[in-house]
Amino acid sequence: MTETGPRDDERTQVQRSWTEAGAVIAVTEAVAAVTGNDLTELSPLHGHIEMDAVERMLDGQREGSVTVSFSYESTTVSIASDGELFVTRNERLDE
Repeated sequence: MTETGPRDDERTQVQRSWTEAGAVIAVTEAVAAVTGNDLTELSPLHGHIEMDAVERMLDGQREGSVTVSFSYESTTVSIASDGELFVTRNERLDE
């Protein structure tokens, strides 16, 4: 996992692969890292997006690349069929 600290635009980002751990685990771990929250402090992911459907769509992609983006816990999560996961937190959302 690659993490970058606060930048001029006040965002923190985590980039990692989601294919080994699975999408749900990878998303929740990355969001916890970006927000500084424990996994148990996050709201249930299934209340924000149907991750089974996302995984089926990403796993079923044979040509080209598909990226699904959604908001979760004051972050923007982007998960792609090539295995990349980006989680970006915008501090301004918390104000």
